[in-house]
Amino acid sequence: MSRDDDIEAIVEHGRRTRQPTPRWLWLVAGLVGGGLAIAFAIVLFAADDPARSAAGPRPASGGGFGIGLLIGACVGIVIGF
Repeated sequence: MSRDDDIEAIVEHGRRTRQPTPRWLWLVAGLVGGGLAIAFAIVLFAADDPARSAAGPRPASGGGFGIGLLIGACVGIVIGF
């Protein structure tokens, strides 16, 4: 038996035993993604609070983008599984 035959046997076994992704999971992922995209657009284009703008800019706390990216990646992995 050659290596190609071994690979083909593994692939065929995977095709027979793999369960298709349920439709509800695709719907939930689409709804979560769409909701988060809308929330991001609202936050991005919303005007600043005039009371906060009058007091001056917020001091940078650092790490905002990095921690947000990390949280987003972790949530994406959890939803994906």
